Order: sequence, then structure tokens, then C-alpha cells
Amino acid sequence: MIFDGAADNRAFVKMQTFEVGDPPNVSDTFVRAYTRNPYTGRSLWFMSDPPHGMKKWRNVLANPKRNLMRDGKHLWWKHIVELYDEDMKSQGLTRLHKLSLRHIRPSNWDRMNVRVAAQTLSNSVALQLTFKIMAGAHYLTATRDFVQMSNDLFDLINSHTFINCDTMTPVFLDMRAKLDWFLAGVHTQDEKKWLASKTLFDMQMMVEGFIGYATDFFEVYKGPGEALAPGLFNQDALENFFGCIRARGCQNTNPDEAQYGYSLQRSVVSQNASLEIKTAKGNSGHSTTRQELKRKANIQAPIRPEKGK
Repeated sequence: MIFDGAADNRAFVKMQTFEVGDPPNVSDTFVRAYTRNPYTGRSLWFMSDPPHGMKKWRNVLANPKRNLMRDGKHLWWKHIVELYDEDMKSQGLTRLHKLSLRHIRPSNWDRMNVRVAAQTLSNSVALQLTFKIMAGAHYLTATRDFVQMSNDLFDLINSHTFINCDTMTPVFLDMRAKLDWFLAGVHTQDEKKWLASKTLFDMQMMVEGFIGYATDFFEVYKGPGEALAPGLFNQDALENFFGCIRARGCQNTNPDEAQYGYSLQRSVVSQNASLEIKTAKGNSGHSTTRQELKRKANIQAPIRPEKGK
């Protein structure tokens, strides 16, 4: 079960995963990412949505009210802003060619864009910060490490490279190593100067939820052709569906129950009438239309007669 970082979802997970003997009032402290199905006895795993996690990590760093620190050094958004401004003033080709003003000064709409967050906390930004550190700007170390670790963890959990029972162990170890780096920040300084407990809770649910489910999966399916891709475990399908509903509502971004039902009915009717199956490019990257389905079935589509015949 995959969820975003909403407070209701987090409360539901804590309620379902609580067991007798757990300390009371654990607040946002992570305990476990699964619960037992009382009918089958198998584990039901919970996982936080990785794209939502990436946006949350970027938003924490960009929040001017937060004063993040790691090992005595500041993690400031202005370090990335200064790096971008310096790159824009340089002559010739830019080194941060994927960054723009929407990355540096994101609007409310840009804050919802996963690609903008991933391009900001990226390996290319961490590399340019490394070059500055090598030139003597050692105060950028903490910011560079945060950007690099965020990029590495997201690349691992969002990878579309399939893993199997023979290759999963090093991947899981790498995921936990990146997770441990974030968790260690709480013990080295004041908790208020690091990621919030809710953010760390979601991060643990993301990693431990996937590792736990994949481990159970490969215990049951051990064939040579059985594999999983971490990047397929997300809420993309649900987000695309909500996008269709919002598009039907035009300017109304907060529909009530009746309006939601009407938009849903219109979407279903429109889908059935067009006989078109579209898949978002986030995972498969292709779409199948009625003509393609007929061609695959060796059924010739009717040819429109020419004018005058």
C-alpha cells in the first residue's frame, strides 16, 4: 500500500502497524512498515511515495524558516541560488543547463512538480558544489552532501532497473546506507536543525516498505524470470487520474462530492466513447490507440471514401 505524506495517511499507518508491547505515544517515531493480514497470515506492507518524498526534501531545504545544520555546517538554499547566479554570469556554456528560475524560485505550481525537485537535488548540482569546495569553499560541504544523498536515494528507489533474488542484496544495502545518513543527522545535533520527524518517518517507510515487500516477494517467487523495478512502486496512476478529474473541473480545484462524481462520470464516458487507451509516459512511455489495436489484431480499419466517388 503506497501513500503520500498526508497526516491522515501517516496516522492510519501507525494505527495499523501498532502491536502489543510497542511503547505508547510513539508520535512520528518509525516502528515497522507492515501489519499482519489476520486471514492469510501474510504481511501487508506500507510504503511512502518516493516522488512526494523528493518534493518534500527540496521544500525543507528551500524553507527560509528552517536553519538546517550538519556537523557544524549550514545547509542553506542560498548556496544553490548563489551557484546558479554565478553560472548565469559566466561566459560560454552553462554548467547547470537544466536549472532555471523555476528551480531557484519555484512557484506553488512548481513545488508540485517532481521533475523540478529532482533536477534541483541532482548529481550535477552536487558536482558543481564539489568543485567549489575543492576551490576552498568548505562551508558548502553539508549542502553538497545533502544534495548528493537526496539524489542517490531517489535514484535507487525510483530506478527502473529490474532486480531479482540474486541482485537485490547490494541494492538493499545501498538504500539503507543512504537512509542511515539522514537518520544520523538527528543524533549529531539539535533535532530542530535537521529534518522533521515526520519527514524521516516517511523516508523510513519508503525504504523499509519496499525492501520488506521485495523480500517477501522473492521468498514466494524464486523463478529466474521473476524481477521487480523499484521505480514502479509509486502513486503515478492515482496522480494521473486526479489530474483528469481536475482537468474536468476547469478552474474549480476543490470540488465537492457531487462535482467529483460528475467529473468522474464524464471521464469514464469519454474514455469509453473514444475507445482510446492512454498510458502516461512516467512508466511505460507509450500510448495505444484504436487503430493500433486493430492493426495488432490484423483487422483492417475502414477506409474513408475519397470525395467524388
